[in-house]
Amino acid sequence: MKKLLFSILCLAILIVPATGMSSYYIELKNGSTFFTYHYWEEGEQVMFYAHGGVLGVQKDAITRIEESDRPYPVRKKAEPAVKEEPPRNDTKKVVADTGEKEKPPAPDFKAMMKEKEALDWEIEEATASFEDAKAQKDKERIEEERKRISSLLYRQSRLLKKVRASSGGDIPAWWNQ
Repeated sequence: MKKLLFSILCLAILIVPATGMSSYYIELKNGSTFFTYHYWEEGEQVMFYAHGGVLGVQKDAITRIEESDRPYPVRKKAEPAVKEEPPRNDTKKVVADTGEKEKPPAPDFKAMMKEKEALDWEIEEATASFEDAKAQKDKERIEEERKRISSLLYRQSRLLKKVRASSGGDIPAWWNQ
């Protein structure tokens, strides 16, 4: 009885085709190839799943699309890697004798305000100089002033990040004045 049951099971396994998703082979004119389990047309593009996302290719860039014997690999979603916490570097230190904690230094908002005012003035002056160079059609000076403005705006954005970090993630009201 066991041999008969085993024989029927083996025969059923051989008769039933292997389960798996069928795949399609997409070949592009530039030589690139893709295997996908599904594709569809949207306007002048052929859309398909590949590399964990959806790709779209112009129809005229495709050499051929054909069904493939190769089974499409069905991948399980990867478990997110457990991220180890880096060692904490607290700014508060315990003083051995008194048991009191040392507080981090208070941010110097006055200095930051002065720095912002100076940057605002420099940006305004560089912008005026840029407009003057544009009016005179001085290409060299236009490029110099554009680079200067870009550099000043970068410094301003770095200062904003510093201010935001010092004020708990919020932008203080004085920043926009």
